[in-house]
Amino acid sequence: MLSYNLIEKPFRNRKIISAKLFFTSILISTVVAVCIAFVTKEREGFPSRFPQGWVNYEVDGGKLRKGFWKYFDENKQSLLEPSQTKTNVYIFGNSHSGDLLGALFSQRDFYKDYHFLKLKKQEQLSCFDERDARFSKTRESFYSSDAYKKSDIFIIASHYNDDPCGGGLKDNPTDSDGLSFLIPKLIKDRKKVVVLGDTLVLDQTEGKWLEEKIYFDAVEDKIDFRSYEIFENYKMNAEKKAYVLQSEFNLITNQRLKEFSSRNELAYFDRRSLFCDDEAQRCLVFDKEGFRLRFDYGHLTLEGKILFGELLRNSSFKDILSKVAQKQGSDRLDFIPFEGTVR
Repeated sequence: MLSYNLIEKPFRNRKIISAKLFFTSILISTVVAVCIAFVTKEREGFPSRFPQGWVNYEVDGGKLRKGFWKYFDENKQSLLEPSQTKTNVYIFGNSHSGDLLGALFSQRDFYKDYHFLKLKKQEQLSCFDERDARFSKTRESFYSSDAYKKSDIFIIASHYNDDPCGGGLKDNPTDSDGLSFLIPKLIKDRKKVVVLGDTLVLDQTEGKWLEEKIYFDAVEDKIDFRSYEIFENYKMNAEKKAYVLQSEFNLITNQRLKEFSSRNELAYFDRRSLFCDDEAQRCLVFDKEGFRLRFDYGHLTLEGKILFGELLRNSSFKDILSKVAQKQGSDRLDFIPFEGTVR
């Protein structure tokens, strides 16, 4: 009775609702409905209306890899030009230096007193072995750049894997060889050095990266991917497995880097410890919204870099930068080389 008297009867009354108003209302309603349907389809049903669970998982590692150098590409010019007013910090290393660069830029306001520099995406430590004349131009170009000359702090943020400098050449120097020449050069040029521990490296399990193995196990188990509680269980399982899958070689390399830094009175920061809890024996694999942190053995995704930035912000890293910045440049000559190979 209410709908008949309050809606149907007035709606049929041409004095209240004219034909023009009627058809205009229908047209507008149709357009709005179509727009809502289109946006809903494009947003894949607005998955955010559910607890996040695993809805943000990306299966295709290739897609995740494409955005790896986003922060470098967006800040290329700034990275080449030293600041006149801020502390200039050079981020040195191969592709894994891109993880640190992304982490720092994702928290740029937190580091407002620092200006970050980087000449190119990848710098291989092995190229800096002064005994190998084949790479002298690489070294000369680097050392003669404004970015190097005017840098105050020099962060070595490489992954130590002994990739050959220059590709398929024979008798290439190693990363440890390059490190043993680069450090004395930095000290001589009165740079304040921070050695970053190697990134968290995970071995594969059953021929897959752990993130993939856990996800496809969940698919096989036919779980409800919208359930955050179920996701949390798989996430915890992944973190425990990750701790076991840590590269033993990588752990040894980090210990040697820490000892090497201590012997030479260099600042050292262990980035692996940000992702791993040794007491609980767990290492981070997914973030709380279900995004993968890595797309291979150790390279971080964009979400991984953002989380890395948050973890760095809540660590002692900035304090280390501040203490290093206040130190006088070292003039010590008794450099102690890196012990052992990192191959």
